Amino acid sequence: MQLPADQRDAIIGQLPEGPSEERRPRRRLHAFVAEAVGVDGRRATGAVHATDIYGSAAVFTVEVARRLAAGEAKAGVLSPARAFDSAAFLDWLAPYGVEWNVVAGDQVNAS
Repeated sequence: MQLPADQRDAIIGQLPEGPSEERRPRRRLHAFVAEAVGVDGRRATGAVHATDIYGSAAVFTVEVARRLAAGEAKAGVLSPARAFDSAAFLDWLAPYGVEWNVVAGDQVNAS
């Protein structure tokens, strides 16, 4: 079902505005994307850092679509992290202000 244009526009008009074009590059995203603990108790944490999350989200989306169209994804219903080589994808995003790292942590007691 699709809303009539006037209702859709009224709903969209009530949404809050994002930061201005001037402020967007100064906003910094810091997201821990994963903390993994191996069966042997070793731990690793991955983090992604980006500026202008609004612009970055558009770049992420277009690159995923491009890779899907080029047949670069693994078969099946998968998250982007499973469908594509994560390191290669994140490295490709570096010119767009995306930085990432994986840090090995302390050993955890496995139960």
